[in-house]
Amino acid sequence: MPDGRRCFLGIQSLAAPLGEAVVFLPLADSRCPSSSGLLVLTTFPSERRASSALAMIVQQAARFAFSPPLRRRRPDADIMSCSDFVTTHIFLLTAVFHQSRIASVPQKVVFVRASPSVRIPVYEENPMLRKFRPVSVLLSIGVCLTNIWAQNDRAHQLASQASSQVSAGCEAVNTTADCHPGKPTGCSHAAHPRYDPYLNFLKNQTPARDLAPDRMLDVTDFTSIEDKIPQGMDRAHHAQFASQLADLSNGIGEGNIYAVVGYLYFVENTAITSHHRGETCNCQLRSNNSFDYHLGIGFDPALAKEIRTNPLVHDPQNPGPAEQTSIVAEMTPHTRDPKWTVPRLNRQRGKQVKVVGQLMLDNVHANSTDDCAFSEDPTQRCWRASAWEIHPLLQFFVCKTGKNCTASSSDTDWVRLEDVQ
Repeated sequence: MPDGRRCFLGIQSLAAPLGEAVVFLPLADSRCPSSSGLLVLTTFPSERRASSALAMIVQQAARFAFSPPLRRRRPDADIMSCSDFVTTHIFLLTAVFHQSRIASVPQKVVFVRASPSVRIPVYEENPMLRKFRPVSVLLSIGVCLTNIWAQNDRAHQLASQASSQVSAGCEAVNTTADCHPGKPTGCSHAAHPRYDPYLNFLKNQTPARDLAPDRMLDVTDFTSIEDKIPQGMDRAHHAQFASQLADLSNGIGEGNIYAVVGYLYFVENTAITSHHRGETCNCQLRSNNSFDYHLGIGFDPALAKEIRTNPLVHDPQNPGPAEQTSIVAEMTPHTRDPKWTVPRLNRQRGKQVKVVGQLMLDNVHANSTDDCAFSEDPTQRCWRASAWEIHPLLQFFVCKTGKNCTASSSDTDWVRLEDVQ
């Protein structure tokens, strides 16, 4: 490339409304071979500007894709991208698209710097490939918009608030109504509260009861994210890992809403098992209606049948297979339906159920003493399959009698817990 210059078409009209954000497209001009038409979007300076900007981006990119490009040179440019990861995939995905059709055409590789840590190969387009430019641009738009939407999901919205959460004292908190929503991170009667405020902030979320789950999670998903619990995670610094936990794998992120199909192994009223020792998330209140219900959701039909025909006594101090192989789902006092009672829940033990709620890592239990981590030979002390939970639980369904429900079963095969007779 002459004089070491890198040639770009900058859609400069986006610079003013988006601040730092500018869209760059490789440019063809008299001093630079025609390019592959790759699209690179920058990070939006604020989420609220994203929606209005997207229409402009698509309009400008489409204009470039389907009409003769403007000719402007931007020497020695550095590209600011959606993210290093996504930018790499935009370029590589488009390059693969071209190469799959032009394997016999020699390609000259030019390196363009996306950040100090990433060097991305940009494949210059042979003139015979110009007809592929529209598809290339639209493909890149799709990849990058997908990332923008992902960055605006519930998981990332919550993570963006992590650093601002602080612990609080329990002055003048006497009822659940005083605690929720008045104390979003709960509170403590201690002179110097030392609980994890972001963990409590997540526990005390009140998502709409009718929110549709982003997707189903199965035992394989839970095993996968169990392995992604960050090194260094302890019981008091959840916020430090919030962004990392919002981006796990396969579209899974802490704070998003998911559904899980399994079997109800046990029901625990923590008012009894904690001997009315109140939790900081519930403002250390000690009334019967200020405690969470812990539910064990397992995946073994043989164990479920045993529980159904001969219910085992649930004893968290002496855990067995029902505790050590199940995911904990929690019904919180300020979000559960009035008909979600312990007796009604106990009548569903061993049955196929579907729960919908927020995915959350309870970092207090992210240790080998509590978390069996899906071990095939768990220690006798651990009492839960994973430190990951569905918390709070928003919807609870029971498979109708005579049905064999699965993750793909229609809604007509399930009945809501509050409607179970």
